[in-house]
Amino acid sequence: MAYSAEISRSNPTCFVFIIDPSTSLVLWRTLSVARVSDEVVNRTLHDLVIRATRTEEIRNYYHISVVGYGGAVQPSLSGALGGRELVPIAELADNPARIENRAKRVPDGAGGLVEQQVKFPIWIG
Repeated sequence: MAYSAEISRSNPTCFVFIIDPSTSLVLWRTLSVARVSDEVVNRTLHDLVIRATRTEEIRNYYHISVVGYGGAVQPSLSGALGGRELVPIAELADNPARIENRAKRVPDGAGGLVEQQVKFPIWIG
């Protein structure tokens, strides 16, 4: 029997991300597992913010927890949300630790791709 429930503001769901912040495991030269996991979690958080946005309003369909483990188990959000164990998605969206400029490839209208700079929020890492 599968469990199912509607996700809404009155019945939000919780996403818990458990990450290993150590840089000891290296995938390739200077690319650590920690850096890759930070990137994956930041992209996923950004996607969740987009999914919770309705007509310029971010609705609290989700609550987010990011926990790091290693020497200790502790909340791993950075910036203004540092130390917080659980954060509503609207508050997360309003409080990235920083914004980075990233290159993104977008269609040029003639069948090719062109590189465009976009702003990308960072919550961990």
